Amino acid sequence: MHLETAVAQYHDLRGQVLAKVGKDGRANLQSLLLSTVFDRNLSMEDVFMRIWDKPLFSGVRVENGEKWKGQLREAISLISINDFDEKYLVSKAGHAKPIGNKAKSLCGKTSAANWRVCNIIRMARGLQNRNDLTLGDVFGHEDIDLSATLNLINTLSDAFGVGWGTITCFHAAADLGYPVIKPDIHVGKSMFRLGWFYGIGNNGYPYVDSDIKNMFRSSLIIQMAAQARARLVGDVLLENNDRAFRDIANYSILREIDLVLMRASQLNMVDVHHDYYELHAQ
Repeated sequence: MHLETAVAQYHDLRGQVLAKVGKDGRANLQSLLLSTVFDRNLSMEDVFMRIWDKPLFSGVRVENGEKWKGQLREAISLISINDFDEKYLVSKAGHAKPIGNKAKSLCGKTSAANWRVCNIIRMARGLQNRNDLTLGDVFGHEDIDLSATLNLINTLSDAFGVGWGTITCFHAAADLGYPVIKPDIHVGKSMFRLGWFYGIGNNGYPYVDSDIKNMFRSSLIIQMAAQARARLVGDVLLENNDRAFRDIANYSILREIDLVLMRASQLNMVDVHHDYYELHAQ
């Protein structure tokens, strides 16, 4: 698909989404953008508070993640990352179990699986050794190109510990303001239906829409193709000063794109691209 077509598609879709969600929905999008503006001077405490909830949303419906987040929000707000001492010790296994008394207590405050809470604890403990540094010091500037994206994701994963895989770290990076698209299923559906990327199954035929969940989650190649397409669209939007929220300084245009594409899919506003099968079945 030509870049000009993709930009025009996005521009039109964005207008439709903003009209559909109304004043309150637009305010919600603005709030999400404001909360994810990159600030290289963020302390490790601030980094923790921005992204502590990511393990709660991994592989589940948003409603479940929100419920668990609500159950833990007050307890987390009262804890500094320096408080995560040996009493918060968790096992080293992939799906960890709480060992320390305070780790067990924190797990008991939510109906989420223990390993999700343990991954929050691991991240906090991983940031402790960097507590005198800032976001920019530890993870670098926000102006990274596509080739540096995986290095950033790997750095985040190493810092946060076992359980913070590629997908979760993409989500964390976006919320920290880095120029990445979240590998969210709704974002993937919108991109797929617009014809921004495609995949070929083992049978030699293109994937269909029902395959998108496993495809977008499991294929790093597909994720990076999506990142590349979104970056090209974003570059054109920036060149034309074509941003939906000009009153918010320095937000990532990719964050706008992924929020718009996510809402479009949730609202079932994107039809399968008419030329999809003709373009990619050959």
